Amino acid sequence: SAHFRLGIGLLAVLAMPPVRNVFEAGLVSHMLMQLPLLAYSGWHVGVALRSTGKSALEDWDRYGVTGFILTVCIALFWMLPRSIEASLNEPGYELAKFVSVPLAGFALASSYPRAPLLLRGLLLSHVVSMFGVLAWTFLAAPVRLCLAYLASEQLIAGYIFLATGLALAAYWGTRLLLCGVQSRTSPRVGSRNLQESLSGVNHGHR
Repeated sequence: SAHFRLGIGLLAVLAMPPVRNVFEAGLVSHMLMQLPLLAYSGWHVGVALRSTGKSALEDWDRYGVTGFILTVCIALFWMLPRSIEASLNEPGYELAKFVSVPLAGFALASSYPRAPLLLRGLLLSHVVSMFGVLAWTFLAAPVRLCLAYLASEQLIAGYIFLATGLALAAYWGTRLLLCGVQSRTSPRVGSRNLQESLSGVNHGHR
């Protein structure tokens, strides 16, 4: 399918040495561009295989719990500055990054549709808190967390993490409020229509 080709093609492009070197040249492009694009490539593959492997995935990923746990664990590992710096110096970490981050996107695409609403909300709240922790870590650290990058890049990354977390919190909070307003108004309309229909029935019997 188109999703599968797009995911594999994007992963192949990101793995090319010139492209990889461009993204890894700066801390912002490394954490805020390369890692999300790697997860995005895996997400497309997950969307393509979601329908074909539905029965097989259902056995080990009931309600999306396993996929969410795998995604969170991978994200927590690669949010550590030590892991980011190790991927620049050790080929094993670089290979693990190009395997695990697309796997996280794949697991998220496969698990999110079958997850209940409460579990989705917990995942989204974790994403917001993760950006907040990253922002605080990069802004409050008295020394460079990644020796391969400048201190100015660390501050810029911290402010971008903070802005991203606030934007996501505002967006999802607004959607939650709108859904709450709709859920409050819809039952009233439904109950009024039900009362009108019942009164019509009673009037007909009379």
